[in-house]
Amino acid sequence: MSKYKHTYRLVLLLIAIALNGCSFNKPIVLYDKNQKNPAAFAILKLPVEIDIVFYNGEKRRFMPYYQPIIDYHIATGEQTIGFRYEDIMADSDGDEQVVKSKVVFINFLAQENVIYSTDFKPPDTFQEAQQLTSDLQLNLFAGNQAIAKSFKQPGLSLRLSSLFENTENNRETNTPSESSHVTQLKFWWGKASKEEREEFDIWREINPNNP
Repeated sequence: MSKYKHTYRLVLLLIAIALNGCSFNKPIVLYDKNQKNPAAFAILKLPVEIDIVFYNGEKRRFMPYYQPIIDYHIATGEQTIGFRYEDIMADSDGDEQVVKSKVVFINFLAQENVIYSTDFKPPDTFQEAQQLTSDLQLNLFAGNQAIAKSFKQPGLSLRLSSLFENTENNRETNTPSESSHVTQLKFWWGKASKEEREEFDIWREINPNNP
């Protein structure tokens, strides 16, 4: 981790301690505390350079106080979590640059009280960090056992995918005819449920240049 980011997070930590007396290693709780059994959760340990950006189908953004490993408390059951590498590194000219990877996802079955971690090792150089921007790969471990690998994007649900297929195969009386792509997209967007729209937003987030 760069000296700049270390200093920045350390300053935030000292301010928070001074104002709130908060704990240095307080975990970030992601699961719903109002669930039937609030004591049932799994623990996900991540290096500070790896951020959770999607959880439970929603965009998330955290700025944890600086510490090498951040503890997240997550719900039990099947999870699909989106991760991104982000750090500030000095380039060849000595200038500080923000290095940010594309989002990758891990799907796994989280079990109560099990501690999960990744095999991520922070890059030593700016060049190594740049390689991660397009090729971040993570393995998830439960204890010493590898249980899942990251993938670049979640598959769209079958129903959502079918909504955006060629309308030649899905004609209805109220389906737009040979009109512009924009008109067709508006039509199918109106047909999609809230969950399907959120899933499509995730797909667009990780595929900004997709034709």
